[in-house]
Amino acid sequence: MNPVHLSAIEYVHGKREKLSALDEEMPVDLSLPTHGLAHYRVSEQQIGELAAMAAERCLAAAGEAPDLLIYVSEDDSQIPASLAKIADRLGLPTVAHLSMSGHDCGNLGPALRTAGDALGSGRHERAMLILSDRALPGRRVMKNGMSVFSDGAAACLVTREDPGTAGPRFVVESVTTRADFRTVPPERAMLAKAELATACVAELRAGTGHRPKDFQHVVFGNYRISAQRFLTAAMGFPARSLLLGEIADLGHCSSDLLVTLRQRADDGSIGAGSRVLGAAIGPYSWSLLSMELRHG
Repeated sequence: MNPVHLSAIEYVHGKREKLSALDEEMPVDLSLPTHGLAHYRVSEQQIGELAAMAAERCLAAAGEAPDLLIYVSEDDSQIPASLAKIADRLGLPTVAHLSMSGHDCGNLGPALRTAGDALGSGRHERAMLILSDRALPGRRVMKNGMSVFSDGAAACLVTREDPGTAGPRFVVESVTTRADFRTVPPERAMLAKAELATACVAELRAGTGHRPKDFQHVVFGNYRISAQRFLTAAMGFPARSLLLGEIADLGHCSSDLLVTLRQRADDGSIGAGSRVLGAAIGPYSWSLLSMELRHG
């Protein structure tokens, strides 16, 4: 994949609800303060509406319309209707588009690879990537106890060249994805994740030459803090490199990485020139995004 630029990162979330009031069985008591989780987000809007709202904000920030829409969702049962809503809101009735799913919370990595391939083909100049989540009733808590699902969406512009827009702009140098569909017993689930992570880091190093010491920050989705620390160590990164998102406020969406990148660039936690490793994790896959903040 050729390097691509991420800009105009915008997002929306539902209203905040207290995790302690959630009436749902938890394999781990996620409301304990040590996990860093305190709230989750609930929206009355349909998932396609959340996606359209994020896309609209992204277009306003980008100032220039995309020629390709990539819509990513595991929860949307009405994808054609949602894409029509998004295109209508953007004033792009004939825009090229596609939808993606299959990696659950880890969809960002494969989606970025797809965007990069589309841009590299020369047929497109600007792709808008949109990720949207809306949890099903009674399924807020992740089965593995890693976090609690929230309703929200995020969108960003993906281009071959720096678009020169205001706000933080990241260069994605590479995306490495590994998958393993083997079934493991519950007691080995975290170990299996660690093994997949290690293999992905080795592939990243072989492909780019980058080692853990070359990255200033590691960013995950908004999983409980103990899980993020374990996975950081499993990949061979020092504990100080872990950069947390707004876990307590936002809960977990598949768009967490984009949101955290935007927020931490805005507040100065990620400085210009810093190299960031983003980890997008699915049930059977692991993606690593090697990025650098060029502008803030």
